[in-house]
Amino acid sequence: MTSGRCPAWGPHTEITAAGLAVLPDKIAIKKHLGDEFDRLSKDYCWMGDWQEAVRPDHYADDYLLFPSSPRHVSHLHPHVRKTYAPFFRRAMQAIRTESPRNAARWVGSLLHFVQDSGSPPHTTGIGGALHGKMERWVDESRLNLDGYEPRLLGKTDEEAMRGFEERMVEVHDFSKLRAEKLKPLVEKLDQRENQPLELECALEVARVTADLVHTLFTLGLKPTAMPGAILEGKLNGSPPTGYATVPVKVVIEGTDYSTTADADGRYRFHNLPPGRYMVWLLATGYEVERVKDVLLMAGETTILEPKLKPGTVAGYASILA
Repeated sequence: MTSGRCPAWGPHTEITAAGLAVLPDKIAIKKHLGDEFDRLSKDYCWMGDWQEAVRPDHYADDYLLFPSSPRHVSHLHPHVRKTYAPFFRRAMQAIRTESPRNAARWVGSLLHFVQDSGSPPHTTGIGGALHGKMERWVDESRLNLDGYEPRLLGKTDEEAMRGFEERMVEVHDFSKLRAEKLKPLVEKLDQRENQPLELECALEVARVTADLVHTLFTLGLKPTAMPGAILEGKLNGSPPTGYATVPVKVVIEGTDYSTTADADGRYRFHNLPPGRYMVWLLATGYEVERVKDVLLMAGETTILEPKLKPGTVAGYASILA
């Protein structure tokens, strides 16, 4: 089902910032993500609303469509629940195997769906002007979680996945109860009045945000028992005049692993399982490049930098990965 064009849950930025502020492992996460840490709240938590959008430094659907979630899904209940498992696992994979920038974008994509799940009208399927009233009339200055201690949702990936889904049931029930009380209040109003019930929902969603980010990075940054393989390189090329600058996409065939290059064309995987693979490279204005028999060995780095060939028809060749 294609997502509806409902007004956005106003304080995504403030909700995310409040959750990040109370992380017990904030120093370690900031060290890993660098400048991308701040972009989680200022930028990437909005990614779920950027369908088919070409951003200044990336193509949004590279982070919203992939084999486990191959189509856009409504952000309203019950449809939004389809995003939980695939985006949780994809965000964890990115933390473990991709660059900090890609990890932050995948986490941001997941946070958007999580936060929409706790928006009052999203729990009850309310659209139109009432939808906006029920999720935007929040006193954002009061969005802070001072004293909150984020919960670790599980000690293993599977435990954390179950804990995350249980936590999402909690936030849905919490917000739906308040949505039912909120609806008759805002129906009578023509002018904005900040609603305490909306603030309660936003604060609970911020607590879930903190729980989720804490869990993802606690497990994702945990050292592996055995060293994985590294695949990296620098790909040169610029799109034809009139085409957006979309980063090169690198896909490892037959696996769930893919990544995008940075603005300089550099890409890097780490902690990959050793083996022999086929690697695809896709770039705007260039032919799809396929490299066979790429050998990845535990604890070693493989450099892959094939020369990209200009395509006969300019455009962005894409496959879901």
